[in-house]
Amino acid sequence: MKFFMLLAQLFFITYAFSQEVGQLSKGSKVVGGGISGEWILREYPTNSDGTQNINRRSLTIRPASGEFIKDKLLLGVEIIASIGIKEENINNSLVEYEDNEEFLNYKMGMFFVKYFPLINKFGFFAKPGVSVNFENRLAKINNFSLVDDQNSFSRKAEFHSFGLNGELNFGLYLLIGKQFSIETNLGGLGFYYSKESETVQDVDFESSNFNLRLVNELSLDQILTLNYFFD
Repeated sequence: MKFFMLLAQLFFITYAFSQEVGQLSKGSKVVGGGISGEWILREYPTNSDGTQNINRRSLTIRPASGEFIKDKLLLGVEIIASIGIKEENINNSLVEYEDNEEFLNYKMGMFFVKYFPLINKFGFFAKPGVSVNFENRLAKINNFSLVDDQNSFSRKAEFHSFGLNGELNFGLYLLIGKQFSIETNLGGLGFYYSKESETVQDVDFESSNFNLRLVNELSLDQILTLNYFFD
């Protein structure tokens, strides 16, 4: 078994060193993209001996294209579209709360990718970028008070938001032949600003935050991207 593992590693290293990296040279063009899914389950303790459960599932597609303006430096544009649902439940001795949401999110952005070869065809990349973000959410909220019926209610709400995002993502890439590559994100640092309005009660919200994201949870949004290179 050890012999076969050593043979496989030797084959991979030999393959990596044996290939050209011409597709990362100035003037090369690329089209690509990928599909990712996200599934997040979280549970938190609440006051009054209760729990809060959050279940979020989404599907994302992100086509992109670009051109190398210098060797190993890509300038590109991308569109990101996501659709999904979020379910939140709170149960304790005071209240039973349920919030079910459906959302549609889409972004348009520009980015750079700097490639750092490690062993010729395999390497590390850094991807700074900026984008504008639009989101629509439809929520159905049920709140049942166990101590005061006057605090019980059910309602629907619709939210619209606009945001500005700045991100620095990083990951790994592998060149396949002379015209393809695959990439995967390992994490990133981002700043996000959004302004949201609720159409039912005519209320506006503003928020901003920094976020550091690593591969540390059950999530498939560390997307695998397939790229095609051409002259």
